[in-house]
Amino acid sequence: MVAYHWRRMGFLGALRPKSRQSLSFARSEAPENSSEVDAEMLAKFFQFYASDFDWQKEVVSLQGTYHPKKTELLWIEDPVEPGVDLAGPYLSPFRLARLRGEFRRAQRLLRAGAGWEEIFQHRGT
Repeated sequence: MVAYHWRRMGFLGALRPKSRQSLSFARSEAPENSSEVDAEMLAKFFQFYASDFDWQKEVVSLQGTYHPKKTELLWIEDPVEPGVDLAGPYLSPFRLARLRGEFRRAQRLLRAGAGWEEIFQHRGT
């Protein structure tokens, strides 16, 4: 879901292999203000799935080529086997409602200035 968000936001560009040296995780130095950038990226991720993602029509797909007949549940396309839904076997309507609720809760808490500890606090079932 993170990779799909990054792709939609234009952070990934074309998905093709790169040299090891060009990958940020392979570099020895950390970018300046990396924790601020990380926090901003995470906040944008929560906002995307809380407000921008069309849960009724969109498919989480890195390929962007497969468009299944959409059900009411989230479809996450397997990047290795296009056309295979990774979420289907696990995502019930109840779990989907809970997942969407958690994205909205995280967005609401971030807008209110909550810290990461509060956002990631275990709330039970």
